[in-house]
Amino acid sequence: HQGKKPPKAPSAAAAAPVSQPIADPRPLQFNDRVEEARFRALAEQLRCVMEAELAERPLLNRPEAAVFKALDAAVIARNPGWQVMAQVSLGEFLASADKDAYFAVNSKRVDFALMDEACRVRHALEYQGSGHHLPGGAAAARDAVKKEALRKAGIGYHEVVAGHTTPGEL
Repeated sequence: HQGKKPPKAPSAAAAAPVSQPIADPRPLQFNDRVEEARFRALAEQLRCVMEAELAERPLLNRPEAAVFKALDAAVIARNPGWQVMAQVSLGEFLASADKDAYFAVNSKRVDFALMDEACRVRHALEYQGSGHHLPGGAAAARDAVKKEALRKAGIGYHEVVAGHTTPGEL
């Protein structure tokens, strides 16, 4: 290796974004327009949240809460190491190298996810209440995306229909 220089190590600035001190009077510097657009969108989200009135609300409505309690008891009785999770984004337990496919499922959630002792979702349940399939709604299209994504990942899918599914059937 005589006369050859070793490859130049990437600078710390190239490896990670540089943060500026809060009191720094210089304007923000971005690596590219995409980074700047992302920053401005997040700043707009923060402004919107800061100006809005927000309040807590229940995670589940009354019928969903009743299904959760019955399902939780049934799951724990059969598999003590399993857990029932409510309102879980599919993007939290599904992965895809295809960005478009991932974005399509990441924005969807299941009412209930049954998680095994290794923290892997094995089954997803959807509660179909009385207002689920109202005319003009997109529920059927959303459900089709969820069902296909879960099928391709090898995760079971079950529907709990209001007035038709008993706690014993869970």
